[in-house]
Amino acid sequence: MPQAILHDIRFAIHSLRKAALSSLVSIAALGLGIGVSLAMLDILDATAVRTLPFVEADRLVMLRATDEGNIIDWFAGPDYYDYRDRADAFESLASILAYGDTYTITGRVEPERVAGTTVSANLFSALQVQPQVGRRFATEDGQLGAPDVILISQDLSVRRFGSREDALGQSLTVNGSPYTVVGVMPARFHFWTEVHIWFPMRPDREFAADRRFTNWMLVGRLASEVTRNQAQSQVDLIAAQLQDAYPETNAQRAVLLDDLKDALLEDHRVGLLILSGAVGLVLLIACANVTGMLLARAPTRSQELSIRAALGAGRARLCRQLLIENVFLAAGGGLLGIAIASLFQGVMIELLRMDRLAVADWASPPLTVLTAVALTLMTGLISGMYPAVHSARGNIAQNIRDGGRHSGLGGNAFRSALVVTQVGLSVVLLVGAALLIRSLASLYAQDVGINPRNTVTFEVQLPPTQYPDAAARNSFYVELFGMLRSVPGVQSVAMTTNLPIRHYGNMVPAAVPGESGEVEGAFIRGILPGYFVSMGIPVLLGRGLMREDGSTQTSMMDAYFNNPGGEDVTGPPRPAVISEALAQAIFPDGNPLGKHFELTFGSPRQMEVVGVVGNVKMNALDDDMLSAVYVPYYQFATGRMGIALRSAIRPASLGGQIRETVWSLDRNIPVEGISTMERDIAASLDDRRLMALSVALYAFLPLLLAGVGLYAVIAYYVAQRSHEIGIRMTLGADSSKVGQLIMWRGARLVCTGIATGLLGAIWLSRFLQGMLFGVMPTDPATYLSVTAFVVLVAFAACAVPTWQAAHSDPSAVLRAT
Repeated sequence: MPQAILHDIRFAIHSLRKAALSSLVSIAALGLGIGVSLAMLDILDATAVRTLPFVEADRLVMLRATDEGNIIDWFAGPDYYDYRDRADAFESLASILAYGDTYTITGRVEPERVAGTTVSANLFSALQVQPQVGRRFATEDGQLGAPDVILISQDLSVRRFGSREDALGQSLTVNGSPYTVVGVMPARFHFWTEVHIWFPMRPDREFAADRRFTNWMLVGRLASEVTRNQAQSQVDLIAAQLQDAYPETNAQRAVLLDDLKDALLEDHRVGLLILSGAVGLVLLIACANVTGMLLARAPTRSQELSIRAALGAGRARLCRQLLIENVFLAAGGGLLGIAIASLFQGVMIELLRMDRLAVADWASPPLTVLTAVALTLMTGLISGMYPAVHSARGNIAQNIRDGGRHSGLGGNAFRSALVVTQVGLSVVLLVGAALLIRSLASLYAQDVGINPRNTVTFEVQLPPTQYPDAAARNSFYVELFGMLRSVPGVQSVAMTTNLPIRHYGNMVPAAVPGESGEVEGAFIRGILPGYFVSMGIPVLLGRGLMREDGSTQTSMMDAYFNNPGGEDVTGPPRPAVISEALAQAIFPDGNPLGKHFELTFGSPRQMEVVGVVGNVKMNALDDDMLSAVYVPYYQFATGRMGIALRSAIRPASLGGQIRETVWSLDRNIPVEGISTMERDIAASLDDRRLMALSVALYAFLPLLLAGVGLYAVIAYYVAQRSHEIGIRMTLGADSSKVGQLIMWRGARLVCTGIATGLLGAIWLSRFLQGMLFGVMPTDPATYLSVTAFVVLVAFAACAVPTWQAAHSDPSAVLRAT
């Protein structure tokens, strides 16, 4: 028996080498199907099957705030302390700031900005996570007056101190204040948001003292023997007590307890379900295509199999022989699939936006050998069983006489329907991808309102302890402005609190008192003189801002923090330059120069228009919010400054000089994100680019498989009609006539698939309306180009069997058949 199997293996290798092209195509088809399936299976295992990577994760719950029945997820800091102190259903109840921030790290090596967040002192004990070195936060660390301590990531410990052990007990200067490192977290530790620094939550910090601000996510570990329903009853009682005690902020606020993993997965379930179905479909299509190719080879092998049967080989032996050949094909596809899976896993994680779940860390790249082997064997059996059984059951005498012309293998209608379905699906996805790509091109062509060419961009953040007020920050940036202008190769300097496209946000209401003109949100930007000229923003009316503008008035920023709800009693109206869009919105009836309007920044601030400039796309290229107010930097002196240098030399060569110039003023200030304005604009489209490329990728997969299936159908058609083709050519039919006969067979299938796909695309493209820019969902050029591309792929798939049939020797064909 083992000797017979070895003989079958050698014979299988010989047979596959004889049909090298068909074998390679089969391996490629199976590799794609296995690859995407393995990637998706691992993601599903990491998210839907495996528990969270924490000890006794089934006891972890997420407390979700609700307001009038609507889930808002986050809690106020004082609410957290109330639930923590009153609820005994939890072994531990912890909190984490729902969003991260960036902090300036100085000392020992070059300054840098790193992501960080604030957590309750008991978060890591609730998760049962232990630092690699050092300790977790203790209860005392979260109390008022406690020494300033932090936990840091392993990456940060290596960058700043050389190793984890060397970091322990060291002082790290964060935003100008010293913190003692008490622990280094495990490598790649990730919970909720990816950060490198964790601060302990205290009642007087980070919005923890104000019930108006809901900024905290609550995570609890249920006490032993306590069920979720029991804990829910307890927090319901506490929520009712808080509603009575604080009606202004907690009147309709309640709590919903969810399993932590279910809560984290909630936004991804539909996407996981859709991708799972799509991936399963791709695998089945791949198997069906390989089945079709094996059936296409069956007529040419039926005489060989019949002779072997006549010489004594039983049907079981023949079936085994064919299955071994297919397992070899599947093994090749499995090896290729593992390589493809490593790529597709990252693509799928990006597509699903699962960074909050840290799936990239939970999943196991590459995939487990056991899963890969099981999937490979399964695809080999699925795709090979039908051809093997039918080939082994053929009529021996009939096959020997007819040379395989009547092999009895059916399924041609099924394979034809499969090709039509694949082509149609490909057309739908390709139309979607083409529309998204054309939309992307339209966005690239948009006028941003600035001149991005030859412009280097970066940002600087001043530590609040060294630069506590607007005067200190203004003085630093004015001096830096002059020094940057003297850097060789720099033609001009632009400084603003928020660079266009790169930094979004900071919007305030603007209105004319007593008039109808009002905008709910206008971008407010603090700038230094020369900003408009350097950025290429045209001044349409009046003038730009000068250094003297508003320099004798109290900074709006300082006035807001010192008296956020007070009246603006700091002198006459403040000078401002407004965008053309804002001028048209609040001064629709005349020249706005010299007129007054109000900005609601804490309280109404009186502004006077001294100039009107062109519109600039502040947030994104597809954003139609163009209302903007520009004020002297002194009036809106945030710690962060976005800087753009227009250069006469290659922008990439300025990085070192920029750092040295900033560090010559203060060595502890990091220079972040040196880039170019053109690169910033391109980066703003990353999400759209990812979506377009992902859809295109998933369109090409079924199109490639459709090409494989079409090749199999045409090859099978040629094999079945080889005797007829030989007679036609013997009677004088030239090769072109034979080629037309065969190509027409493929054309009918492709045209049917294209027509079906175009109808589906027209119906489904309306759902893309909100994602498109500058292109209609039914754009004719897109549909024509997709049709032409699919026809080209189909022609390539039909070309090989057509060419072989049209250039075959008629006498040889007749002798063989």
